Amino acid sequence: RSRDRLTKLEYRLLWVLAQGKGGVLPFGEIALRVWGDTGKSHLWVLRRVIRNLRRKLGSNAPGRVRLLAEPRIGYRLVGPVSPP
Repeated sequence: RSRDRLTKLEYRLLWVLAQGKGGVLPFGEIALRVWGDTGKSHLWVLRRVIRNLRRKLGSNAPGRVRLLAEPRIGYRLVGPVSPP
């Protein structure tokens, strides 16, 4: 379905998190890699994009990629990153 396709921003964020190889990426580093600066104004956009990605990827299903929040630190991607 076309509405489940990733936007360019969602894809870029997912790619950045995948590069972290399961480690936590701080908010500022994510913003720098995605938007090119560390402005705090990106935080609300980041949260919205993470929410959309979780919905589109079905992150709560077993064996799926999960986007985990580390409170006051950042986000990390866990789970398989390539098809079995």
